[in-house]
Amino acid sequence: MDPKQLIQQCIQRCQTSMSEMQQAANMVTNPNAKSNLQQSAQQIQNCINMCQQAMNQI
Repeated sequence: MDPKQLIQQCIQRCQTSMSEMQQAANMVTNPNAKSNLQQSAQQIQNCINMCQQAMNQI
């Protein structure tokens, strides 16, 4: 498997995790927990963006 395929698979898994984290954030009522989950989802999005940039440079 070439590096681009590996990166794309990782991106897909991260997108799934990010989506699940956003769903969880929408379900919790504790404001601190909600904020932490939303921030975590945003960090995953940032990682996805960096991985996409790296993949485009290969």
